[in-house]
Amino acid sequence: MTLLALCPIEANLRMISGAWYLLFAAVVELCSMTAVIGATKGSGRAAGDFALDPLEFCGNPETKAFMLEAEITHARLAMLGFSGLVTQSALLEKGFPYF
Repeated sequence: MTLLALCPIEANLRMISGAWYLLFAAVVELCSMTAVIGATKGSGRAAGDFALDPLEFCGNPETKAFMLEAEITHARLAMLGFSGLVTQSALLEKGFPYF
């Protein structure tokens, strides 16, 4: 059975059964700890700001404020959509597609 034929709950259980990704996640978290430690020591960096803007979308303060608000809005909508997908899969007990 391919991963695409699974419902989201089964796919999640298969993913966590192979713990190789935990090592990858641990390495990423350890790399980001330098920014967290710097922020606790008063570096002036805002939470979540890793200064990654290679195309300079946030050149002026108005654009930066708009982009920060848009990022929060889209992240909340994505979390709401994913929770709806998993809830529908758990309630209907059938995989994707749901029709």
